[in-house]
Parts: sequence; structure tokens; C-alpha cells
Amino acid sequence: MIARMLLVWLLILNLGVLAWWVLHRPAAPQAVTPESPLPRLIMANEIAAAQVPLSDVPATVCVRFGPFADSAAANKALARLQGEGIRANLVNEGASHVVYMPPLADAEAASAMVARLRNEGFVNIIPITQGAQANGIALGQFASRAEAEQRKASLQEKGFDVHVASPAGQRDEGAIWVDVRAGDGFDVDAQRRAIGATRQRRLTC
Repeated sequence: MIARMLLVWLLILNLGVLAWWVLHRPAAPQAVTPESPLPRLIMANEIAAAQVPLSDVPATVCVRFGPFADSAAANKALARLQGEGIRANLVNEGASHVVYMPPLADAEAASAMVARLRNEGFVNIIPITQGAQANGIALGQFASRAEAEQRKASLQEKGFDVHVASPAGQRDEGAIWVDVRAGDGFDVDAQRRAIGATRQRRLTC
């Protein structure tokens, strides 16, 4: 009798332990969703892209610097200004200096000359088919006299008879300018000297 009661008591005790273990088993860990993502590393190029675009900066100072003797000098000035975060662009005021070859005997001679020029590696060659210069050849149009003379010299070294035609009254100092749109604090005189411009003209913003 006592053994039976002991067996029942052990059975009840085991059931109690089992029930406690089921009811108090720790829940499986759940994935925690953060309220905000972790900060993302920003690359150097993204920092530059995140800056306020130049076009969003109100322009209060508008000025034209120049003239520059050739496109190389103008591009150097442009790069310096843009490197400082200043809005700037090149402007050609319309001056042109044309390198040309006088009219040849006929269209056939002009065609043969074009072929010869191309064989020598020259590009930007346009046969002239009408007007007083018909059967001549245009060999480039340049903003400054200096660039045109450089082109002329390279052709003459190869034995070609070429000339430079410039607009009447055109000065040889060049016709390329740099336009600037800047905000308050832009020192016009200091920047003109820094980029090597000889003159400046105030523009309406």
C-alpha cells in the first residue's frame, strides 16, 4: 500500500516538474528591428555631391574677364575659377581668324590638294566651291590671331602656301573671355589679377 502511494506521489511530482518546464521555457529570441538604420559611411565623392549646387547660389556679382590671347590661357583661367567653386564659362565674342589657301587652277586641282593635306595628317579642311575664293581651301577658323598663326606655321612647314584672313579692325589680343557669376564677397580685382586677365566688364546678373 505504501509503495503504491509512493509511486503515485512520484508520478504527480514528475508531472508537476514537466508542467513547470513547459510553462517557464524561455521564448526564442526574436529579431529586433532597429528604429532607424545604422549610419552609412559617406564616401569623399558623395560629400562633394551633397554640397549645394553652384546654380542654387544667388549671383550678386556678374563680370566678364579677358580678353585672353588663346583658348589655352582662357581654359587655364576657367579651371582656376571653377576649382574655387565659382560659376564660370567661356565666351567667344565672335572674332574669327581664318587660315586659307588661295584659289587653285580648278576644282580638280583643289580636290587633289585636299587629298594631299589629309595625307599629311591635317584635319578641319573645307574646300571652297563658291564666290571669289572658289577652288580655294579653308583650313580652320580661330578665335585669336595667335592660334591662326600657329596653324599657318604648321602648314607652311609642310610646304603649303597658306594665309590668315582677319576681320577688319580686329585686334590681335584675342576674343575669348570668361564670364563669372558669383555671390557676395567675390573680389573682382583680385580674381582678375589671379587669372591673368587684362580687363573686366561688369554684367547684369
